[in-house]
Parts: sequence; C-alpha cells; structure tokens
Amino acid sequence: MSRVLFLPSPYITAPHPTPPSVSTQLGASGNKCPSDTARKVIIDMDSNIDDVVAIAMAFKSANLKVVAVIVTATAFTSAGAGVSTTYKLLELLGANNIDVGLGPLYSLLESKGFPGGCMYQQAAPLQSRLDADTLNGVADSMLALSPRTYFHINATAKMPSAEDVYKKAVDAGVDTVITLGSLTSLQKFKFKYPDSFAKMKHIIAMIGAFDVPGNLFSVPANKVSEFNAYLDPQAAREVFGSASWETVKLVPLDATNEVPMTPSYMSMLEKATTPEGKFVHELTKRVRDTWHTGANGFYGLDKTGVSTPQALADAYFFWDPLAIMAVIDPTYVTWKTGIFEVVANAATPNFSVDGQTRILLANETGGRMISWASGVTAANGDRFRKDATTLLERACITDQPPTMDAILELRRKPVDTSMAANVQPSVVLATAAVFASMIYGRQA
Repeated sequence: MSRVLFLPSPYITAPHPTPPSVSTQLGASGNKCPSDTARKVIIDMDSNIDDVVAIAMAFKSANLKVVAVIVTATAFTSAGAGVSTTYKLLELLGANNIDVGLGPLYSLLESKGFPGGCMYQQAAPLQSRLDADTLNGVADSMLALSPRTYFHINATAKMPSAEDVYKKAVDAGVDTVITLGSLTSLQKFKFKYPDSFAKMKHIIAMIGAFDVPGNLFSVPANKVSEFNAYLDPQAAREVFGSASWETVKLVPLDATNEVPMTPSYMSMLEKATTPEGKFVHELTKRVRDTWHTGANGFYGLDKTGVSTPQALADAYFFWDPLAIMAVIDPTYVTWKTGIFEVVANAATPNFSVDGQTRILLANETGGRMISWASGVTAANGDRFRKDATTLLERACITDQPPTMDAILELRRKPVDTSMAANVQPSVVLATAAVFASMIYGRQA
C-alpha cells in the first residue's frame, strides 16, 4: 500500500510572533464593495449570531465603509471566541486589513468595584453564549482561516483595546459608530479619551424597547428592558448622555419585532452563491433547526403554521441586520422623535427596571432628543429581506480566501510521498500553530 501525505494549504500562515499595539499584521484586503462616497463607520458588536450576519451585510454594502470593528465582551460572547470569529469573518469578506479592538470584560458598574459576579451578564444564558462562541458549529468551517487571532499573553502583550482602536479611527476623521451590542466599550473610550470621544457626532444603535415589552426572557422580573441596554445600563446611560452627539438614532424592539424570519427569506437565502451568502444561510438554518420553539416557532408560527401573538413573541428576528440596513437605507423603517433616557441605578442595581429605555413625558426633565425606529410596514419588511439577500450576492470581493471547509477538502486529496521532500518544516509548524491558535483562541 502506498503512503499518502496531506499537504498544508498555502493560505495557512503562522500568527504574528509579537502582538501589535494596533493591528499591524493584516490579512485579506480584497473587499472592493464600498463606493468612493461610502459613509465611514465604526461597528461595535458582540459577535453574536445576528451580529456577524449584520457585519457581513455591512461589508457588502456600497454605502458603508467600515474602518474598524470593536468586539464588546460584556454580552453574548466570550472575548477569545468573539475576536477570533471576527478575524475569520473579516478574512472571508476580504477585509481583514482593518483594526479590531477588544472591549472590557466587565460592565461599567463592576469595573468600578461593585461586587456582583457579572451580575448583568448572567442574563445571557450559557447555551446562548456557547452558540455565539461557536456560531452553531460553522465558525470553524464556513469562515476563512485568518492570520490574526485572539491573544492575551500578559499585561503588555495583548489584544489592541477597543478604546485605542476607537481613538485611532476617530482622530483620523471617522465620526459615526453603529453599535449592535452593549455600550461598555464606547463608555470606556469616553472615559479614557474624552477629547477624542467628543469628536464623534453620530450614533446608530440597536438597543431598547419603547412601546413594546422587553426581551429579557432569562430575567423574569424584568418585563421592560432589551438585552443590549440591560447588559450594561450604566454605560448606556453615560454614552447617550454625552452632549457631543449631533444625531442619536435607535433601532429598538419596536421595529425589529415587525421583521421576523420568513420561509420566503430562507428560500431566497438558500440560492446564495457567494461564500458569505452560503455562510449566512447555513448559520441561519442551524439556528432555525435548533430553535427552542421549533422551526415553526422560528418563523413566529404555532404548531399548525398559524401566526399568533404568542408564537410571534417567540420568533427569531432581524435584530442587528435591521439596524445595519436602516443605516444603508433609512426608509426601511418608520421613524419617530422623542426625548428619552436609560434607566440605570448606579448605587444599588435594580434588575427589574435597569436597562429600560423610556420616552419622557412632557412634564419630565432631562434626557436627550433621539430618532427611533417605531415600526416596519409589511411592504418594507419584504423589501428589506429581498435587499438583504441581494446585498450578500454582490460580487465585489477580489482574491477571496477559501473557507476552512474548502481548505480541508483540498487537504483530503492524497498525493504521492515523493512530494514530501517539497514540504518545508516551517510550513508544517505554521499550520500546527494556526490550528492551535484556533483552539486556544476560543478560551477567554
């Protein structure tokens, strides 16, 4: 029997031996999707399932140029997995040449010494965090292998911080941030670099619930708060309380509740031909197939296939993708204005109301003026779903790296051992180093 050898892929490279202060070792850079007039933005997210789908849409848009990504670890994902997933996704999107910063691991109140053991973060169930960390099993198969990965060796050799990445982008003229998670990282930026923070003028956030109930299914005592606001309410209150914002736009549950997943959307997504479109389809399909109320419940339908208020309340919605698409085209949603505040008890947390976002009454003082998405018409919801799938199909990424599944498929092809002499030991070691980093980068 002849012996066979699996050759390493040329896309596998070793991690940078010395961690940079702000990303200096960069990966794929073939993303040509933004137009010359695209709006420059920073995206701050928690690498949850809907976050990465939203990121894929943002990077395929001609109207947005994402210059930095912030991974905030006080929500649904752990630091290592969130950062490593982000690098892999950016590699697939041909945009792994931008800065990625890691935010604080603890909410604002706990970073000030309040004893609580991740008291707000406990609202994110363990299973949800595991699903986010692994992207339901597709993080290490349908994304691309990145030359960058999470690291935290010691106090000086560690990931670039969120606040430093924010500062670099803002000082270079970027004045807009889109937040898809809790606001811990943005508050840290405000605290550490107040002069740079003051240069930021526009914030668009997927956060809050005004005229609808909250979605804290894991905190029965709280019926009013939305997850992103609740996971660090003190940070949200401080960020939105800044006087430097010229525009504050929120995409709360009031709007996202009106855009659930639909069978027709999944049918459109199933026809995806781009790697990122296929990734979004497979990820969404796995969420559907493991949804706690079943496939019908995923779509907001009861067991008989009928839409009911209770079934709709348990559906899976386009939370973060709607926020991104509302920046690309604000006409997807209906906008209202009002003066609002975030409820955040700083002295003694009140888990039954912390994180509530409320429009102030005429006789109340304080708060700040905002625009908020109050709903989505059925026609606009259908248009949004169609446009989202079309966006993922744009052919605007050159020299796109293969997915890890594609690499492994190539590596399954045997070659004669006479070729072994051509395999350099350094390449083999680099391969081992990267796969080790994929494993250890998940631990945080």
